[in-house]
Amino acid sequence: MDEENEWFYNAKSKTVYLWAPKGRHPRGFEIRGKTQSYAFDIQNSSHIKIQGINFFGTTFNTYESNNITIENCNFKYPSYSKRMLNDLSQIKVTSMLMKKNESEAFNIIRNCKFEYMDGPVINMNGSNNIVENNYMHSIDYSCTFRGGYTINMLRSTDLLFRRNTVHTAGASEMYKAGARNTIELNNLSRSGYLQNDGSLIQISAKEQDQSQTRYNWVHNSVKIGLRFDNSNLPNSRWGENGSMHHNVAWKTDRVFFKGDKHFIYNNLSFDNRLNDLIVSSKVSIQGRNYETITRNNISNKFSGHRTRPGKDYPVPGIVDHNWSGNFKNADIRSQLRDPDNLDFRPKKDSELIDNGALIEGKEILYLGKAPDIGPYEFGDINYWIPGFQDKIASTPVPPNESKTVKTDADLMWLKAYKADTSDIYFGEDFNNVKNASKNSPEYKGNQKKQYLFSWKTKHWKNLLLENRWNNQK
Repeated sequence: MDEENEWFYNAKSKTVYLWAPKGRHPRGFEIRGKTQSYAFDIQNSSHIKIQGINFFGTTFNTYESNNITIENCNFKYPSYSKRMLNDLSQIKVTSMLMKKNESEAFNIIRNCKFEYMDGPVINMNGSNNIVENNYMHSIDYSCTFRGGYTINMLRSTDLLFRRNTVHTAGASEMYKAGARNTIELNNLSRSGYLQNDGSLIQISAKEQDQSQTRYNWVHNSVKIGLRFDNSNLPNSRWGENGSMHHNVAWKTDRVFFKGDKHFIYNNLSFDNRLNDLIVSSKVSIQGRNYETITRNNISNKFSGHRTRPGKDYPVPGIVDHNWSGNFKNADIRSQLRDPDNLDFRPKKDSELIDNGALIEGKEILYLGKAPDIGPYEFGDINYWIPGFQDKIASTPVPPNESKTVKTDADLMWLKAYKADTSDIYFGEDFNNVKNASKNSPEYKGNQKKQYLFSWKTKHWKNLLLENRWNNQK
């Protein structure tokens, strides 16, 4: 040991050595160690609900079991390798597995938190599962479990992955999709720190047909944001008939689609390392896309190639009603209200407004004469914000502590879990707002909508949920 907080286990003497912070004696701390892999090991069972339990240093496993619900639980340090015990066996991770991948499972993980683990968050198969409203972070720091998956749903068909916030993972692929997965309203970031290649949302060739990826934010990652993929080998199988729409990607490696007959529409992609929105034209890696429809998208760098300009490598297929900065010598910021502060709506004089088009067989909700280009409609009173809904309101737009907020910004937020309304407080003094009650002048009432137009003050508080935000204009 050579610095504070490090520890070492001597297997022969069965002694744990700890370098405690600030030279203090370990007796002055609560020190706990993992002693079991699974608190619940459920096999050949059905219709069981585990609710409201805090798991520390342990997790659950289900096998050949259906209609199992895990809800309102917290998992801290759920799974870890036994390397420190000189045991190199496979990590026993959180699992919900059926004997046959196609078996009906109907298992649910809802409103849970998974924090600090070695190995993936969950290994799941079977059909008709739901993973909804979960917060997952600090995942797989060693990448010694099989494969490169943070959330492995490859063998889970007809699954709904909805309203999850996932960040900070070592494995190359954050969400590995199965067949006919619906992936919506998720906030995914900071993935792939320890492995090569990878994507925040990865959909391989066999899993693309009838997949739906929509209303997600993917951002701040060294890996690809969204990808329809294949093996890259000559004459290999390619995927078809996947839908990617109304997603926002920024500060990733790129957004990249291979295959054919896909539907790529109403997405926003900007500030990525390579080209922002790539619908591949490289046939040797099964780029194809001869019949892919690419419509109503906005990006700065739009191309059929990963790195080369779109004027030399045009996007193949049916391509129209897109706004491309590289063809207009302009930036997406000229069209959007404030993308640097998470407001992705069109400006009032934007070229995006009513300049999109419909797609036969696809439902595109819009205001005005025609759909807008991009994932948000001008004038829509509902601003969708993806991710985990906590006990308190969260994800303010503009972000907390931003110092670049525009003077005409609207305050918007993600409501608390199952909340219908929010109590609104605002004022010029942070402490007055912080300490306000419903009898205080800072209390402005209760409302159902999750936005305030044209804010002129600096501080807000959601008293009911004890949340405070602070911005500087």
